[in-house]
Amino acid sequence: MIARISSLTSYYRRFIQDFFTSAALLHLLLRKDVSYIWTKPQQKAFEHLKVSILAQLDDDNKKHIITYASQSISGVERNYAPTELEYLAAAQHYFIQNQQLYRRNHKQSALSLLVVKSNEVERILHNIHNEPLGRPKPKEPLHPILVRQPFDCVGTDYVRPLSRTTKGNQYIIAATEYLTKKVKASATPNCTTQITAQFMYNEIICRHEMPKVILTDRATSFQNELITALLHIVGTKHRLSSLYHRQTNGLTEHFNRTLCTILAKYAEQHHGE
Repeated sequence: MIARISSLTSYYRRFIQDFFTSAALLHLLLRKDVSYIWTKPQQKAFEHLKVSILAQLDDDNKKHIITYASQSISGVERNYAPTELEYLAAAQHYFIQNQQLYRRNHKQSALSLLVVKSNEVERILHNIHNEPLGRPKPKEPLHPILVRQPFDCVGTDYVRPLSRTTKGNQYIIAATEYLTKKVKASATPNCTTQITAQFMYNEIICRHEMPKVILTDRATSFQNELITALLHIVGTKHRLSSLYHRQTNGLTEHFNRTLCTILAKYAEQHHGE
């Protein structure tokens, strides 16, 4: 009987809230190593499944929610802050069809749709796509970083933070030349704007030449007035990696992972040095 109940209710599982929690209590009795004892938890789980399928109105003649929907987040969206995830969830309530904006009415039914008033369309679309916490715009085609000669592009990033050394250093700033794959790295006590600017000027510009493009992430160590002024003076363009997409500066990120692996092995073999 339990197997038949499970088979029937499983067909309606997407319409039942907490289906797997209730079904697990019934499936437990099908195990050979468990005694068949019908207790209050099993009865409560059975009543929950039965009511969820057969009943759509409660005692006050109000409608129950009869379906639930969910959507897994992508790899990039897993890096979102909690407030951005909430905004992303809010954006799922709207969709466009036949040049008309609709809003899903989850209070009544997942199949109930409301037409958004024309005077509200612009505000809603602006909040979803243009606000700082709004949902990112649709994905654009990916373009490879094209380099034809040395120092067409240099990627720069911090490894942060590591265990503080005896000399007081806790960070590593690294620069990777995208054509030759040559790397320059320096240990630093912090990742301030001044240290970042000194590294770019002394170790890249003065030691080699002025790169056409410097690629960094959007951290305040790189995105500030001092770095902007320095690169403007030497005629270098500053490119920022895509938000929440570290693969944009993939060559530098790959070196950072390799460097951390090497340092971890060295520290294990020379503990205390």
